[in-house]
Amino acid sequence: MAREKPLSAEQLLQLNGVGRAKLDRYGDAFLDAIAEHCRCQRDPGPDLDPGLRDTWVAYQQGLDLDAIATRRGLGLAETADQLLRLLQAGQPVAPDRLLAPRKVELIEQALESLGDKPAWQELRTALPPLVADHEIRLMQAAW
Repeated sequence: MAREKPLSAEQLLQLNGVGRAKLDRYGDAFLDAIAEHCRCQRDPGPDLDPGLRDTWVAYQQGLDLDAIATRRGLGLAETADQLLRLLQAGQPVAPDRLLAPRKVELIEQALESLGDKPAWQELRTALPPLVADHEIRLMQAAW
């Protein structure tokens, strides 16, 4: 575990000797210890604060934006901001997995039609009000 530095339950399950029973019993404690070890050792592994790590774990478990926000007791915009921080830290966050397929389609169409790195207001204006600002920011960051 110290060598692989898993940051999610899914990654722990991939390790030899860790099954569902050990994950359920010890998973959170091991994930916390590994994250703390990385912080203390200034390890090149991901340096995530506990709140960000909890969002990352929920994302790794396949939850969408609404479910992550609900689990974490956060608003949608705050959860999206945490996911943006994860993206900026180099974590492989796929916003199209977090949002409703129709909204993803609308945002992608707008991004394609407006060309490379459109201005925020131009992008916001090209999309209907049903697409929230935080959803646009997530998709634009990964574009």
